[in-house]
Amino acid sequence: MEALIQYFEAHPLAAVVLALMVGLFVGSLFKKLVKAALFLGIVLVVGLYFTHQKASEEWRVRADALLKKAGEKAREYGQEALERGRDALEHLPDEK
Repeated sequence: MEALIQYFEAHPLAAVVLALMVGLFVGSLFKKLVKAALFLGIVLVVGLYFTHQKASEEWRVRADALLKKAGEKAREYGQEALERGRDALEHLPDEK
């Protein structure tokens, strides 16, 4: 390690070239990292788009089923209330 340091002290041009090469290598790695992050971001957005589409369809189907079930229960409750009202009216004394 000492010999390497002494060589670069004796030949500063080699040290500058080595520093530039290391800088280019690190810059290249950073550039590749940014490209990979952008690619993965695009893949994530596309994946979310398609899964959201499928989930939206599924939620619509569930909501429709829930509304249908709630509508049936409301109709049944209304029918029972109507029958109880008719029974109550039949049992009232006639007011003439």
